[in-house]
Amino acid sequence: MEKLVAYCQNQFYPSAATPAQLLEECAKASANTVASWMVAGFVHGVMNTDNMNITGESFDYGPYRFLPTLKSGFTAAYFD
Repeated sequence: MEKLVAYCQNQFYPSAATPAQLLEECAKASANTVASWMVAGFVHGVMNTDNMNITGESFDYGPYRFLPTLKSGFTAAYFD
């Protein structure tokens, strides 16, 4: 695990000096991605950790929708 953390720090987040800082940077990148979706009205139907990588990039969009206006109770995935 230490080797994996060191690799990720070196390759993706060189400013992260500790594993805790690496986690914080990963969380920020993921939050920025999801916030950008929300601004555009994009609703990911099955957002979870197997749909993102540590740099905040997303993939496997599954069921999704674009909403022209906010609908706080909206669920994009019919099975939720």
